[in-house]
Amino acid sequence: MTNHNVLTFAQRLNTICDEQGIPVRGRARYLQENLPYRLSLTGIRKWLIGEAIPETSKLINIAELLGTTVECLLGSRDTLAIKKPEMSYQSSSVITANTTPDKSIQNFKPLAKHQSRVLPLLTPEQVLEQSNAPLPTRSVTKWITVSDDISAQAFAMQVHGNSMCNPNGFPSIPEGSIVIVEPNHEMQHGKIIVVVDHHSHDYVSVKKLEIDGPHQLLVSLNAIYRPLEFDTDRFRIIGHVKQIMMTL
Repeated sequence: MTNHNVLTFAQRLNTICDEQGIPVRGRARYLQENLPYRLSLTGIRKWLIGEAIPETSKLINIAELLGTTVECLLGSRDTLAIKKPEMSYQSSSVITANTTPDKSIQNFKPLAKHQSRVLPLLTPEQVLEQSNAPLPTRSVTKWITVSDDISAQAFAMQVHGNSMCNPNGFPSIPEGSIVIVEPNHEMQHGKIIVVVDHHSHDYVSVKKLEIDGPHQLLVSLNAIYRPLEFDTDRFRIIGHVKQIMMTL
């Protein structure tokens, strides 16, 4: 990560906060109180002064809170293109020139009525890496926008190969489709899952899980591929597919 990237993030973050009317004094505390995880004020101030940059999952939540996009925060666009969502305000006071910033920031709580979520679009190699440890933000180069009923821990992955292309109808996941995946390691019959095969150079693929008594099978929707017996020494479930996105 270069100093330029960190400083660019800090500049974008502060500019967006300015656009949203979040005072400089108390800005770190506002982010601390409204982001969905525990952070120290010292850590957040490092974001604001250009000494650090958040990891991927935190960056997504920051963009959501401020009504912008991850791309804008990272400076990957020429302009900020801030998306100001429709806001309602939970406030018991009006912010005026005589109101101290510390008090006003405590009452500034924008609630977006129509939120969307920005997720990282990962390669199979990045999916495997993220399943073992948080993926550094700087390694993600593509992002997509999805509906807000997906968790901040979810990710997107492009499907390769035709094993999940069903020639007989729905569901079908053709090559090139993008799947939205919620991290989940549970064995659930009928679920479309993302699984890693440790016996095939940690190959990451999409399969349907079918459980019939003692038999647990990884099934391709394309019948030319034979089912594989799920062996915990060989396979590991990374997540469940929640959405499928494709271009017709």
